[in-house]
Amino acid sequence: MTGDAAMTEATATAAGIARALDWFETLTPATLDDIGSIYAGDAHFRDPFNDLHGLTAVTRVYRHMFDTLEQPRFIILDRVIDGSQAFVTWDFTFRLRSDRAARPR
Repeated sequence: MTGDAAMTEATATAAGIARALDWFETLTPATLDDIGSIYAGDAHFRDPFNDLHGLTAVTRVYRHMFDTLEQPRFIILDRVIDGSQAFVTWDFTFRLRSDRAARPR
């Protein structure tokens, strides 16, 4: 890959990462419909509670988040981009819905 091509690829990667991080920082139930512009149809999503495959399953995780939490928010703290790889740290803030707290367990 030539220097110009590598620079173009790095710029495109950085722009795509910036777009994805902006989507997370501004995520609402209404913008969740745009999830296909961030996740691939065959996405693999893993966190401490889930290990899922496919866009439909990933969408369900975020819908559940909005159903069970008040004001969930991703706050991007740092990002390091190196070629086609990125490392991102964030805080996730939320409040439990008061109606959930009142339910018998």
